[in-house]
Amino acid sequence: MFKQILAGFDGSESSKRAFQAALHLAAESSGAVVVLTVVRAPEAAELEGEVDAALRETNGALAKAIGWAKQQAQQAGVSCTFRKQIGHPAELITRVAGEGKFDLIVIGRRGHSPVKHWLVGSTTDRIVDHAPCAVLIVH
Repeated sequence: MFKQILAGFDGSESSKRAFQAALHLAAESSGAVVVLTVVRAPEAAELEGEVDAALRETNGALAKAIGWAKQQAQQAGVSCTFRKQIGHPAELITRVAGEGKFDLIVIGRRGHSPVKHWLVGSTTDRIVDHAPCAVLIVH
């Protein structure tokens, strides 16, 4: 049923659970998973070098988490590709899902306090509101 699955991944525990769910669904339907990691550029980044520096900063713990994900995909026997882009997570995930004609987006949910949620909104809510396909939210 879900042949093309897009998984949002930031290395957090909720994104790891979401990735495992994406692997399971892909294995059940002989599908493939594209893992998208979105790095937010610094607000004041004006020079290309500043953006490159932001990408390099993600290479520590995130690289370890991506290594874990690659190992999980190999063990599950699921075709999995990894992409890293700079931008706003909700915007990029929904855009990539539409452009790639994905069947499903799988994302984790990180809880915000009600005040923070009201002030900054939720990436998860924005993805659900603008997704061009089904969305699975894994708690």
